[in-house]
Amino acid sequence: MFDKLAVIDSKNALLELKVIAKDSEPKVGQIYAGFVENYQMTLGAAFVNIGEDSVFLPSKKKLQPGERIFVQIQREAEKNKKARATEDITIAGKFAVLIENGKSIVLPKKNRDSREQKKLAKKLQEESWEYGFLLRSHCELSDYDEIAEELEKLQTLRKNFSLSKIGLVYDSNSMEQMVESFVTKWKIRSIACDDKACYKLLSKKYESEKILVEYIEHSLFERHHLNLMDKIRGSETKDDFSITVNYLEALCVIDVNSPMQDQSIRDRKILSVNQAAFAYIMDYIEKFALGGMILIDFITMSDEYRDRLEAFIFEFFSKNILRDRRIKFYPMNSSCLFQMVIERTQTSIVQQMTATCPMCAGSGIVSSSKALIDEMELELKRHQHHFPEQGVSIIVPNYFSENETNIIEDIASNCHISYNIERSNFLENVKSDEPKIVAKNSEQKTSRSNLQNQIIIVATGE
Repeated sequence: MFDKLAVIDSKNALLELKVIAKDSEPKVGQIYAGFVENYQMTLGAAFVNIGEDSVFLPSKKKLQPGERIFVQIQREAEKNKKARATEDITIAGKFAVLIENGKSIVLPKKNRDSREQKKLAKKLQEESWEYGFLLRSHCELSDYDEIAEELEKLQTLRKNFSLSKIGLVYDSNSMEQMVESFVTKWKIRSIACDDKACYKLLSKKYESEKILVEYIEHSLFERHHLNLMDKIRGSETKDDFSITVNYLEALCVIDVNSPMQDQSIRDRKILSVNQAAFAYIMDYIEKFALGGMILIDFITMSDEYRDRLEAFIFEFFSKNILRDRRIKFYPMNSSCLFQMVIERTQTSIVQQMTATCPMCAGSGIVSSSKALIDEMELELKRHQHHFPEQGVSIIVPNYFSENETNIIEDIASNCHISYNIERSNFLENVKSDEPKIVAKNSEQKTSRSNLQNQIIIVATGE
């Protein structure tokens, strides 16, 4: 089950996407009350119990076992690695971000030369604050009363955190908090949700901001043609290029193609196509929270234009940050292959909504019919040798032809084994993305909290 939120424009173009699994796993941004299980001097870190799980906490100071502390999740658990946390708590609001270990009002980098924001910060600094605050770039002096009220609310929220009970104390991934973060970032025209409780909460909250909030009972994403599985498959065709995304166990490979690869087309045009493709790819990576090793195969160009593309990419990274995730990239080779490594801080939407194929184990390769028949022959001979009196059931895939099935029958007969053959559609649940639902009479009720919620937010596009 997932909570899904999408920001779209008036033309149904996806601007931002959030998918949160409804489970008890620690999520990025959540704040927990916990106690120190043990401190490892060699690692300079502690393991903190937060209730149902424990997290890894790097810490320069030695923490005592049993000591109770607040921690905020920085990176989600991955395979055999525990989630990583920090004691530097931050809580985001519409106008500012509370900073646990700060005492002053801080301006965003791009506004530090703004006279108006300097006046605003000075005026706010005259108040008595127990924590520091980072003001957002859109704050204005005229909003002083509203900003001061929010800072007071954030401070009260933080002061009310209690260590008396181990577990979650603040969830930045709640539907309310995620909607608020989108409203802060985009100019919102309307919000639609499929949960009545959420609808009532949001209606009341955004009534004064003149944002239309609607309740739509079901099929919210389908109404706006948002098929996430189609987008995850990563095949997208634009006017001048197409993108194919292949997810492997260790890396993600993205192939850029274009009908304009003919030698008669000048490199300048191919450069513009590669640049547009790169901008689209980075937007895709951001929307679906991809991380790890990513390899992009651009359309091949001459050395001069390849250098221009590389300069374009480096300039992009100097101006854009992917949610504060660390990025390491490498020089492009002569074949226009570009490799980068993006820090994983959370489980990507692709990882959440897909599973390893049971037929190919994620390799994309399955045994041919001949190879399977060969394996069956060996297994039948082995069975005949060890259990000559025992019969067998031979299960063959539905995609086997009648001739291939006859070959298996001949092999079993030649092994002098009692057998029967059954057919099975091994790919039934692999090929179909549509779940088959069997209705049953039952008085059992399902808790609404365990069902998925969907929210569509329409931005003005400005």
